[in-house]
Amino acid sequence: ILFAIIFFGGFVISILSFFVNSIDICRILSKISYYWLGLMLYMALGLLISLITRFVFKIILKEKYKLNKAQRYTFIFVIIFTLLMNTYGIYNGHIIHITKYQLITDKSVDNLHIAFISDLHLGYNVGLSEVDDMVNKLNELNPDIVLIGGDIFDNEYLAIEKPEEMIKLFNNIHSKYGVYTCLGNHDSREDYDKNHWYDYMNVGVYSDEKADGVESVVRDTLDFVFAPENANGDVFIFLSQVASDYTATGYNVTPEQLDWLGEQLEKYKDTTVYLFFHTFLKNLEKDGNFNMGEG
Repeated sequence: ILFAIIFFGGFVISILSFFVNSIDICRILSKISYYWLGLMLYMALGLLISLITRFVFKIILKEKYKLNKAQRYTFIFVIIFTLLMNTYGIYNGHIIHITKYQLITDKSVDNLHIAFISDLHLGYNVGLSEVDDMVNKLNELNPDIVLIGGDIFDNEYLAIEKPEEMIKLFNNIHSKYGVYTCLGNHDSREDYDKNHWYDYMNVGVYSDEKADGVESVVRDTLDFVFAPENANGDVFIFLSQVASDYTATGYNVTPEQLDWLGEQLEKYKDTTVYLFFHTFLKNLEKDGNFNMGEG
């Protein structure tokens, strides 16, 4: 009964969040929906353990007394387990973890410090406080360049808490060569106006006055190459998804984009190239990946 109440209650709240016009109310309902999903997953796991326990005692051991006692303990276990796991998940979700990698090369070069982040999913559940923490962590690392691997947004643009202040926070990121990103599947949905990307993202890429090192810009699909001087000759290629279509006939990148990518890889074949794309690229005929197109 408890499981049914939580399931249907959370389901109704999730549905209501799609029909509410107030952004503030929608933010509250969406957060409840996120926590509801976590509760449901762990409660479902607990119920599965309960059913297995019931089967063991009733069918195999055939002990009714122990069955009733086991069910009581299992119920207590499910409640405690669900609360503990969700509490840990909420806490851990607000902790920024830094993983450091050292790339070894045969080239005689200076150290290049790259900070890479991805999947910020700004919206109802991730807002100003989380971004402020992220910016502070990035600046403590003192990177040469900051790269974002897509999915900056999660919900519709209006879901972002105080967009003007959010822009100011991103502008506080300090690095030698700048901050650059590509579009992920969430960023390429119809909810977003591409002009916002031109105005606020990848400054010095899509305007007439290009930043030093910006090359081969494809404005329609937002793809570009960044080859800064004094960066050991390294090249950064940014390939963006143009759609969020995971149907059997859909493409997330176009054949023209893959042709462009092939040209860039050929052009810089004798250089260390860092390719940034949100998901993955495979050959359609060889690997059967219909989502990414042929390439």
